[in-house]
Amino acid sequence: MRKLFNVCKFVLPLVLLLCMPSLTVKASEAHSLNLNVSISNGSGSGNLLDGSYNSVTKVSAGDSVTISSDEGIKGLYIAWNRIPNPWTLEANGESLNCGENGFLHEYVKLTNTANEIKMNFTSESTICYITAYSEGDLPKDVQVWQPPCERADILAFSSHADDEILFLGGVLATYSAEYNADVQLAYMAEFWTTTPIREHEKLDGIWHCGVTHYPVCGDFPDVYCSNLEDAKTKYSADEMTAFAAKCMRRFKPQVTVTHDFDGEYGHGFHRLTAESVKNALELAKDDSFDAESASLYGTWDVPKAYFHLYSENQIKLDLRHPVDAFGGKTAFEIVDEAYKKHVSQQWCDFKVADSFDPNADRTLHSDYDCGLFGLYRTNVGADTAGNDMMENLKTYAVQEEEERIALEEEEKKKAEEEAKIKAQQEEQKAIEEEEQKKEEEKKSASNIITIVLIAVLALVILGAVAIVVMTSVRRSRRRRHRRKR
Repeated sequence: MRKLFNVCKFVLPLVLLLCMPSLTVKASEAHSLNLNVSISNGSGSGNLLDGSYNSVTKVSAGDSVTISSDEGIKGLYIAWNRIPNPWTLEANGESLNCGENGFLHEYVKLTNTANEIKMNFTSESTICYITAYSEGDLPKDVQVWQPPCERADILAFSSHADDEILFLGGVLATYSAEYNADVQLAYMAEFWTTTPIREHEKLDGIWHCGVTHYPVCGDFPDVYCSNLEDAKTKYSADEMTAFAAKCMRRFKPQVTVTHDFDGEYGHGFHRLTAESVKNALELAKDDSFDAESASLYGTWDVPKAYFHLYSENQIKLDLRHPVDAFGGKTAFEIVDEAYKKHVSQQWCDFKVADSFDPNADRTLHSDYDCGLFGLYRTNVGADTAGNDMMENLKTYAVQEEEERIALEEEEKKKAEEEAKIKAQQEEQKAIEEEEQKKEEEKKSASNIITIVLIAVLALVILGAVAIVVMTSVRRSRRRRHRRKR
């Protein structure tokens, strides 16, 4: 027993020491806070804390919502019922402008923690729920959206919310999280006029796949179309093509990807989306098409375009290996989880699938493979190395890094050249100064010699004059002496 005690004396501290890193990590994680909420108009605030998209709290212009917590509030997460108008958040005597990006799910980070904050409204707004968080790293499901891409590595066109998961999910998960590429979603159909909750579900789904740039959406309502001809009677094919071309010009993608030309299971709107994207690929580079978007964004020639299930030049994304960014889960598992975020659509007979699905019990699954695409168009060469949509391309981030390094090298080289030239100039100057010094010394020596020679000559002349004078004096004396005699 004593031996066991002695062993424990050494082992337990070691175990605690090994556990300390994990304790440190947990200590840095933010957590949701218990809140007290009041609305200035006197209405009930219970729905604001229920975490549901199905409940709505309405506020009017001039109203405010006061939120307090015994723990310090570092950030506020708002799930709006409709796209918000600008509003302000007061905290610690500071006023923050919010809502300017028009994010349906908005996170506001405070400069410093506060025990009480206030939401002020200048126009009518509707909120589903709010959550406040402490200081620390936010949970992964808190959506902190970036604005839509300035330049997208991949631009994915989806007909409806949930199509981007079922048919394009392999692309979203693979390139957003694993390859850290900038992926931009563009939806054709909006659901505000039909099933608004799907606007929430699409954000939840793509965020789960690793997409962080807020999606854009056309203004085409959700209407079922049995085939392509039916779709063309319910939608303007020209307007859909113009929307697709505008997105291409705006986001300047290196790759576009969209639906199967046959509409996966024949859906007419899917087929019209594919046709619109195909036509836009040619028109987006023509400045005579849609002059307004051409003037606003310029033209764009998309380097590569893939279509779901396209039979030529096919690639198959491997969605079955663990991905570090997903905590070791596979892209397939993440996409499958993302589809479950579309709660309103779980009654449908659809399931995320790929060609490697071990549980596939019908052809339907492999037909809808969310990792199978064909290269329809390329101006950077064919795919030869492997199943990678970015083959023959580099992400914009990599390009920018290479440009930065190249610029640094160029500046370094320029500085070295300038330093070399300066050193050569200084060396030449030193040589010239040395030569000038020697020349001056030479001149000085020559001047000294000249002066000496002049002096000697002067002495000689003086001596000669003296001799002449002395000789003359002597002669004069002799003459006088002779006369006296």
